Amino acid sequence: MKVYTEILKQFVPDLPDTKTLQAVLTSHAFEVEEVVPQEVGDVIDLKVLPDRAHDALSHRGIAREIATHTEKSFFALPSSELTPDNAVASVSVKVESDLCARYMALRIEHIQVSQSPEWLVRALHALDQRSVNTLVDLTNYVMFELGQPLHVFDAGKVKGAITVRMARAGETVVTLDNKELTLSEQMLIATDEEGVLDLPGIKGGKKAEIDINTKSIILVSANFDSVSVRKTAFKVGIRTDASKRFENNYPSRWAEHAVFRYMYLLQKEQSDIKYGVLTDVYPHPRPNFTAVVTLEQTNKHLGTHLTSEELALILRRLHLKHAEHTPGVFEVICDDNLFNIRSEDDKKYVAYQIIGHVGRVIGYHEGIQEKEYVPCKAQGLVAPHIVETDRIRNELVKRGFVEVRTYHFQNEGEEELENPLARDKRFIRSSLGLGMDDALRKATYNAPLLGRTDIFIFEIGTVVSKQHGERIHIALAGYKQNQKKQKVIDILKEALSEVLKGRPVLIEKENYIEAVIGEHTIEEPTKEAISLTVDQTHTVWKPLSVYPFMTRDIAFFVSDEAKNKNIHEMLLLWAGQLCVRVDMFDEFEKTLEDGSKKLSQAYRLVFQSQEKTLTDEEVNLCMQNVEKEVRALGCEVR
Repeated sequence: MKVYTEILKQFVPDLPDTKTLQAVLTSHAFEVEEVVPQEVGDVIDLKVLPDRAHDALSHRGIAREIATHTEKSFFALPSSELTPDNAVASVSVKVESDLCARYMALRIEHIQVSQSPEWLVRALHALDQRSVNTLVDLTNYVMFELGQPLHVFDAGKVKGAITVRMARAGETVVTLDNKELTLSEQMLIATDEEGVLDLPGIKGGKKAEIDINTKSIILVSANFDSVSVRKTAFKVGIRTDASKRFENNYPSRWAEHAVFRYMYLLQKEQSDIKYGVLTDVYPHPRPNFTAVVTLEQTNKHLGTHLTSEELALILRRLHLKHAEHTPGVFEVICDDNLFNIRSEDDKKYVAYQIIGHVGRVIGYHEGIQEKEYVPCKAQGLVAPHIVETDRIRNELVKRGFVEVRTYHFQNEGEEELENPLARDKRFIRSSLGLGMDDALRKATYNAPLLGRTDIFIFEIGTVVSKQHGERIHIALAGYKQNQKKQKVIDILKEALSEVLKGRPVLIEKENYIEAVIGEHTIEEPTKEAISLTVDQTHTVWKPLSVYPFMTRDIAFFVSDEAKNKNIHEMLLLWAGQLCVRVDMFDEFEKTLEDGSKKLSQAYRLVFQSQEKTLTDEEVNLCMQNVEKEVRALGCEVR
């Protein structure tokens, strides 16, 4: 979210300097990602997280935060109280879907389509917005000021009433950027008697676009279902500043604020305009409600020692109206400024949200007293399934297995996601098989790099099926060099039988078995605490190269001179910096005809670069030097 300091000053006239704003916002509200100086003022780019997006994706929301944390005065912007002209017809609106919570429309006549004034162009440019004309630019400007998206139609191109309804299969719309979209029955649209006007909350349509010949407009300020907007935007591949705000459940009561503000700014630029009665279809207004927060509860959760007077002061700084009818018990009126209430269940947690906001005002970096926490080991309360899975992990690690973690989302499964992250992650996994196959393949490929001739891995994770719902599964997979596959399966079965105490194998295939550990249930914690051991050994981790490795083998009869040398270290030295590993994989003694014996050794050298993919020529040069040095040591290369 980018905010322009010149707009913030309208809300907080005594605005601190940008450096102070950076420190205040980062410490109490939102991380500052970048500051870009402008000819007038600065642009501050903030990282607004989803839990605050419903109120903070606007200059009003950010200014209120600044006023709260700097104790500066916060002012509402001037707006117009509408005085309609009876000669101007009102807009007829029909709302036929519950996905539209509110739809406001105002017909405005005697307008002029002109270039925007300098102050407006400058502000939009600072926010990376292109100027179109005064009528359109003001909709964008008010959206960034207050957070409420607006739209304007050419009133002369709208025939009859505006109807908000679900699309019919096969209906089409041409958007303002000339994209023709075919709509589905799950999409909300606005239409007139002739066709589709726009995709509400996402993108305007070409049909009623403002142009140089426009003489009257219809200003629309509405509110739409957040899930519907997100689904439609995703399906048509259009994400806009407006859709981002509606996706975060913007409050429906803000629609009227935006209309009044737009009219105030428009009348300053075009004083001769006339407008009719404001149409407001608002069947289910959302009232404020009251949440109870106690002083004892606040101090307990924050670890503070606030007094009633201090808590009351912080609530006032948060612009929360409240009453303290009983000492230490505050009835807080929760409006749309800080709280995103979607259902009755959300109201249960508002008290905790208020306490969180109190904590932000105090500052998590200072002022909060340290709480006396009871160590987890002293509590000793652990869910039974965690105790069981940790026991299994420990047993398998003792047997030489390595735990892996694979993706929950795969390209196969029984339960398909409506909005997948990617085409190959459309299903919730119904077994651990696909992930384990991939993990074993990667581990086997990298075995030479790791100096391993055998690989045994396991995973404990959740799977989802239509028949059983969520269950906890365990999967084991393995590879052993020069070993028959059935022998590997026998090793896996033996390990699984020992750790699961005879539970049956659910799936068995090449190099892989899978079984059920238990169901996913809500369990009461037990007193069986988990004992953790701390390894004091200092381990240095380094990343694997993204470039492939190459292997070369060399075998030779060891000379008497070489028997007294550290051949392993010498091979590493002779092979050069590209050699990352040397392992001996074979050794035997050969008896000659005269009764003497020769010791034969075979080594595998692994070559890899952190900067590039190696060529055969580069590796062959390294091996030529190795052979040369081995022969110089008196060894006979086989």
